[in-house]
Amino acid sequence: MQESIYTCSYIVVIEVREMKFEEIVDELYERYVKVVKKEEKIEKVREKARELGLENVRVQFDEKTGEAKATIEIRDEKLEEVAEWLIGDRVYVTKLKVVIATAEIEQGDTVEGTLEKANKIGLNYIKYKRIDADEYIDFFEIERDDEREIYVYLAVRNREW
Repeated sequence: MQESIYTCSYIVVIEVREMKFEEIVDELYERYVKVVKKEEKIEKVREKARELGLENVRVQFDEKTGEAKATIEIRDEKLEEVAEWLIGDRVYVTKLKVVIATAEIEQGDTVEGTLEKANKIGLNYIKYKRIDADEYIDFFEIERDDEREIYVYLAVRNREW
């Protein structure tokens, strides 16, 4: 009789160990998937930057949102001229940046005059963000690839005169 009790308890111990092992495997697999997805997103951003002729970009990854993003400051006279025309006469451009991201920038508040001008040249004006009393950043969508989940934006930092 003692032998059968011993055997039963042995089986229970094995089942508990197997269950714990499955949990360990599941947790390990979750971490593996996160790392692989992170690396894939970072590589997507780097690849898009190379397609745009931008080399050696620094890609940041936000662990909370799972978004990879590169922000590259650029100096281009033609682009500066377009940006100054878009944002209007009472402001001037202080910085231009290209933002390449694996997540969309949410649509937000826009300035009517800037929206009209952006529509005239077929540019998608996303939103503006106030930094302080007289400084803003306007975001324009340059390129969108929903299939690859990669988005390219022009961020125009500007200041009122």
